[in-house]
Amino acid sequence: MIRLMQGPMGFMFVFGSGPIETRQPIHMEGEPTMFRTKREALEAAQRHGLKVDKKGFVSAINPSNMNGLEATSVFIGDVGDTLYAVKIEGVDPNFLTRPFGRQMEEWQRIREWQKNAKHDWFSAKARKGKNAKAELRRWIKMVNPREFFAKLNPNDDSHQIFYTL
Repeated sequence: MIRLMQGPMGFMFVFGSGPIETRQPIHMEGEPTMFRTKREALEAAQRHGLKVDKKGFVSAINPSNMNGLEATSVFIGDVGDTLYAVKIEGVDPNFLTRPFGRQMEEWQRIREWQKNAKHDWFSAKARKGKNAKAELRRWIKMVNPREFFAKLNPNDDSHQIFYTL
């Protein structure tokens, strides 16, 4: 689900239906991510083939006029005491917000994907004062994987990440 949301700095389109922290911004080529007014956001959406209803939900997408619309399907965040990072094609990044029984199909896809993926380790203590989330983001920026999955325990010093390039 794509929706226009108002934040403290302005308006932006987001993808996802879970809690607000799990929603990902939509990037439209040649447009800013954040718009000062609702009107600016709606005009940009129209230029990229999106039809937005009165409540701010995108009700239709015209594929012939998408002009560089890209939905980011990444989840990096805490679920309980564990930090997860998920970006795998065919896996809903918001599956962790569902009840456990509804997560089983996605966990099976992840296990199958891990069999063919590369893996690496990174340290959460390598740079003094940095936490695991900061080090994970640094690793992702440095390696630039196409897909990745990590489950980080906050009590561990080193963490394993699975990825494909």
